[in-house]
Amino acid sequence: MLDSAAMEHAARTDTASKPPSSRRPSAPLPRHARSVVSNNPLASYNGNTALGRRARDLFRIGAAETGGRLSVRQQMAVMNWVRLQLEFEAGNVLLATEVRHAWRAILAAKRAPRAPKVEEPDDELPALSELMARSKG
Repeated sequence: MLDSAAMEHAARTDTASKPPSSRRPSAPLPRHARSVVSNNPLASYNGNTALGRRARDLFRIGAAETGGRLSVRQQMAVMNWVRLQLEFEAGNVLLATEVRHAWRAILAAKRAPRAPKVEEPDDELPALSELMARSKG
């Protein structure tokens, strides 16, 4: 026969292998889980403060300048300009050049990407048979 310690051990291992019935199953995940921080660049600002409202207005100005729906590259350029502009407006006059460069980056981001340069084949290149004839002779 089993002593009381062995019976307790058997009871513990038996219940440990079964999930507790009082535990609720976890909430189902949405089909497309998205991050608020990466999809809402203004998530780090409180929209109820003057700074948050100004950041929102500046972001809208930059987004309108780039032409509406932003790519990740454009969003980063606009947020960089927003952060620099807010710091400049707070009194850091040393950032004037940086703000200007950030605005130029926004203007550059709205341009369409350059088409790849296609090189036309040179007709002056000799044919393979001609090169082989030269190497034999």
